[in-house]
Amino acid sequence: MKLSQLKNMFIIDNEIKGNSKKTIAQYTRVLSYFIEFAGDIDSNSLTVDLLKSYQKNLLERDFIGNSFYSGKEGQKLSRITVNTYMTHLRTFIIYLHDNGYIETNLFEKIKIVKKPKKIKEILSEYQIEKVLMSFTNCEMSLRNQCIFLSMVDAGLRLSEICKLDVPDVMFNSNMIKINEAKGFKDRYVPMSLTLKKSLYKYITMYRVPDSIDNQALFLSKDKMRMSEKAVTMVIVRLRKKMKFEKFNPHMLRHTFATNYIINGGDMFNLQLILGHEDLQTVRKYVHLARYYLQGDYTKISTCDRLSKNNSKIKI
Repeated sequence: MKLSQLKNMFIIDNEIKGNSKKTIAQYTRVLSYFIEFAGDIDSNSLTVDLLKSYQKNLLERDFIGNSFYSGKEGQKLSRITVNTYMTHLRTFIIYLHDNGYIETNLFEKIKIVKKPKKIKEILSEYQIEKVLMSFTNCEMSLRNQCIFLSMVDAGLRLSEICKLDVPDVMFNSNMIKINEAKGFKDRYVPMSLTLKKSLYKYITMYRVPDSIDNQALFLSKDKMRMSEKAVTMVIVRLRKKMKFEKFNPHMLRHTFATNYIINGGDMFNLQLILGHEDLQTVRKYVHLARYYLQGDYTKISTCDRLSKNNSKIKI
């Protein structure tokens, strides 16, 4: 069978398994890069040398680009990106072998490129404070404040923020319900008092009217549910306004997780809040902890402490 046909079968099987649309879209995109390089050949024409040549091509080629960032002329793919592309290809090759489309697992003789071990950057308290001081009580600014706090003070994923509905904010229990998160599992995330107040103001001032026939928590100016790209652009505009060199949704979630440990949280509760299957995934945050405190979530929230101590922050 041709690679394009096998790719389609692989995608269908991933849909049957219940993988997210985002994961399936990434598989589709990355495998298309490989087929573009190799040609739409028969599966029996796949060789170890071809896979190695593709890996070498990834290391040498210019940035491919995505829907948010097209890259700069002459920019190379990072080793992390190359590692991701090859890992997805390996999953596809293993699928072909397990289903009898190729005789051997060709990736047994391929070494995945080692990605550099770097300590991921997080926002400083000064930067968080600067962002919080920039918001006002107008509708779009208050909405953006809630989005920012949902990432940096609750650790929500970009996709989870876009899926939130008004009833998911549970003020009585100080919780936010995340429906069908990664892995199709519901979970509850605690709200800091800062996030709670911000969401309460936004909902009561701009989301209560019956005239809005849309349960989505965060709406665009056209009263439509915000897409991931729209929320990302909110963060991009904040970065430019604050003149920060680096500032993105994943960095905000990483900032939350690191501060959670530093401010006294434990990695077992952090695992539940972030919605990770594997405890090893959250273990990386532990090395940044400096001290541990006992107490409830209000003592762990960085934004609660900043808003309490700085009268210029209006929540």
